[in-house]
Amino acid sequence: MSSSYTPKGYAETDDFFAMVMVYAPEFPTNNLSLDEAFNKLSTGITTVASRTSNKLALELLDQVNAELSHIREQFSGNGSSNLEIRKAARTRLQHAYYDLYRKVGKLLKPSGDIGADDPV
Repeated sequence: MSSSYTPKGYAETDDFFAMVMVYAPEFPTNNLSLDEAFNKLSTGITTVASRTSNKLALELLDQVNAELSHIREQFSGNGSSNLEIRKAARTRLQHAYYDLYRKVGKLLKPSGDIGADDPV
């Protein structure tokens, strides 16, 4: 995945989200800064939101973006690499993915909201 890559749609954003969970807060193999990774993830989530009119899905996507903003701040503010702060941020990131983003997939319509390659 190159540093110029930006996810689009549910499946690409899902894959990118998983990558962020694995590598946050450092992204050595992808040549991304913390801010670049979170900006790209937010952009991917925005593309998912732009494809749906499902109100619950939109609410969940808004919650995901709000959580990601807080998580980014936690990682950014942890200059001393405090392991407890890092662990708390990772736990929150996993919550945003599993308890919010993955629920969105179940609400999307395969023929309209998401592409044919988007697993639900």
